[in-house]
Amino acid sequence: MLDSASFEHHLTGLVEQSANPVSFTVPATARFIIAYSGGLDSHVLLHLMHSTSLNCLAVYIDHGLQQASKSWSEHCAGVCQQLNIPFQSITVNARADKGESPEASARTARYQALAEQMQAGDILLTAQHLQDQSETLLLQMLRTSGPAGLAAMPLAKAFAKGLHLRPLLQLERAELQAYASTHQLQWVEDPSNNDQRYDRNFFRQSIFPLLKKRWPTINQTLANVSGLQAEAAELMDDLAALDADISIQGRQLIISHLVKLSPARQRNLIRYWLRQRQLDAPTAKRLKEILGSMITAGADKMPVVNWANTEVRRFQGKLYAMKTLPAFDVHQRIEWLPEQPLLLSVQQCEVSMTAAASGLSEDVLGRSLSVTFRSGGERIKPLGRAHTMDLKKLMQEAAIPPWQRSRIPLIYLDDQLIAVAGYWVADEFKNAAGQPAWQVVCREI
Repeated sequence: MLDSASFEHHLTGLVEQSANPVSFTVPATARFIIAYSGGLDSHVLLHLMHSTSLNCLAVYIDHGLQQASKSWSEHCAGVCQQLNIPFQSITVNARADKGESPEASARTARYQALAEQMQAGDILLTAQHLQDQSETLLLQMLRTSGPAGLAAMPLAKAFAKGLHLRPLLQLERAELQAYASTHQLQWVEDPSNNDQRYDRNFFRQSIFPLLKKRWPTINQTLANVSGLQAEAAELMDDLAALDADISIQGRQLIISHLVKLSPARQRNLIRYWLRQRQLDAPTAKRLKEILGSMITAGADKMPVVNWANTEVRRFQGKLYAMKTLPAFDVHQRIEWLPEQPLLLSVQQCEVSMTAAASGLSEDVLGRSLSVTFRSGGERIKPLGRAHTMDLKKLMQEAAIPPWQRSRIPLIYLDDQLIAVAGYWVADEFKNAAGQPAWQVVCREI
C-alpha cells in the first residue's frame, strides 16, 4: 500500500466507505488537511500525499512545550516547500491545568486548533499506526474504560465540519520506517518521546519490545481486540438509543424512567447521553454519584456532580448535563444594536431578533438596546397577561432551572425591561395588529 498510486486508491476508498456511517458528504473539491509534526510517521504521510492528485494543506501545531519547536516548524515549512504542499504553522497554549495530564492537554489543544482550520467538507489526516492503536488500547484498559474506550481509535469518524481519517492505522511502524528509508526522508526527533515518565512512552520503550519478542503479532492481535470492542460499543449504543427514546425529553434525562432500567442499562444510557451532548465521559466514581446520592437526595435539593469540564444537575425530576458553568458578572450591561446577533461567550449563547406572529414592535429594531442579567427585583407585564409580574415568579412558573435564571439575557430599552430572551416580551412594546413582530431568541452555541 505504501506507494502513491495504491495509497491514493486506499485513501479515497476510506473516504467513500466512511461517508455514509458518519453522515458526511464528500465534495469533489475536498481538501485534505495533514497534521504534520515533522516526525517520521507524519512525514511518511505527507510524502505519500505529495504524490497524489489530491488537494492538500499541511498544518504544524506548535505546542510551545519544547525549545526546539520553532526550529521544527521551520523544518516542516522547508519540507513542504520542497514538496510544493501549502503549509501553515499554528501556535497553541498546551500548558496543562492543575491535575490535568500534559499529554491530554496537548492533545486537546492540538485537535481544537485543527478543528478551527476545518472548512465544510475538509478531511483531517493523522498518522497513527498499528502500535499507536495497541498503546491506546492498553492505556484505556488501565483507565478501566468500557467497550467505547477499548475500541481505541477508529479509521474514520466525523470531525468538526468534515471527517477525520487515520489512513496508516493498519500498518506496522516498521513499514513506515522502511518507506522513509527508501525515500531518504529526513525527520525531526522529539526528545520527549524518550521520556518514560509519560505512560505511552513507557509502553513504547519498555513494554512493547518484550511483548513483541514473546508474541510477534501482538499489535495485530490487539487491533482485533479493539475491533471486537468497537462492535460491542456499537451494540451498547443501539440499546442506549432505544432507552433514550423513552427516557430523554429534549436534552434532559427523566429520572422516573431511568430508574426502571437495570443498573447496567442506567450506566450505559448516561454514558450515551453525555457522549451525544459531546461532554466528558464520567469516571466510575462520578457515575456512581449520579446514580446514587444525586437521584436519592430529597425532592427539595438540587445536587450537582462535576468532573473535568462537565457537570450534571437535577431539577424537578430531570437530570441536566452541561459544560461547567463559568463565573460571570451579573451586573454587566452590554450595548446591543439588534440588527446584528450578539455573541455572549460566557453564557454560551447568541442573542438575536427573529420574525414572529406576535412580539415586539418593529420600532425597537432601530434603537440601541442594552443586555443585562437578573440580579433581583425585575418586573415585566408579559404579552397577553393582565398584570405586571415579578420576573422571579415568572421563571418559577416556567420551571426554569435555578442555575439558568441569572444567565438569561434581559433586554432593556433605556431603563425599561422589554424582553426576556427566549421567553417573554413586554406587552407595552408589542406590535400593532397586522404589523411585523419580533421575538428575542437565545441560541445555544
